[in-house]
Formats: sequence, C-alpha cells, structure tokens
Amino acid sequence: DKDVSVSFFETVIRCVAAMISLYDLTEDELYLHHLRTLMDNLLPAFSTQPLGFPASDVNLLTGNISVAHCHGECVVFADIASIQLEFNAACDRLQDYKYCALSDHVLNAMDPKHAQYAMKQVPIIAGHYPILIRL
Repeated sequence: DKDVSVSFFETVIRCVAAMISLYDLTEDELYLHHLRTLMDNLLPAFSTQPLGFPASDVNLLTGNISVAHCHGECVVFADIASIQLEFNAACDRLQDYKYCALSDHVLNAMDPKHAQYAMKQVPIIAGHYPILIRL
C-alpha cells in the first residue's frame, strides 16, 4: 500500500501477470497474498462514470483515479480491452470472482449483441472499434 498513482494497464500487464506467473512457478502463497492486495488496490479504477471502464491511472493507497485522454473524458480501447487474461487468471488463482465480473463487464459493454452494450450512440463498423472511448 503505497501512496503512488500507477498506470492501470501497465500495472496489470506487468505486475499482476508477474504475481500470477510467480505463484504458478513456485506455488508460494505469498504471491497470492500480494496478488490479492494489488488487485484490490486496482479495483477503484473501475469507478469511472457512467460506463465503469477502468481509468488510465489509479492511486494504490487512496484509490483516486484519473483519466488521461480527452481532458479526462476518454479511455484507450486497447488499455481496457486487453486486461481480461490477467483478471481472469487472478480470479482463478484467488477464487474471487469480483475481478472477473469487472473485467468481463468491459467486454460485455462493447459487444453490440450484449444487453449491457454501452456504445449505442457510437457508429460501429462490424469488427472495428474506436481507439478512444468516451466515458
């Protein structure tokens, strides 16, 4: 628990993935403890309104978030739609499905065939998504 703001995406792909890999290699429960702490400290990133997509930065101690694009109004598609592997692996290792629910929500909200589809006003060409998604 440090009072530092980190890039959500970079922390997920590097630190979360590392904790999962280290646990898988060693089966040392210490890595699960650190994984749970880190995952819980990242959760406030999903408090963006109205979509609940992860913010670009989150403070690991305070939970304060910031969105770096479009004057705080947009998130990067690649940053939010590529975290599911790590979040689902964390769910599996920790047996705590709150992490899966949050990361899966992102994909569900961007699927035009899903009831939670959040981008109704954005014209989508089949198979194409915008680089930036307005919150």
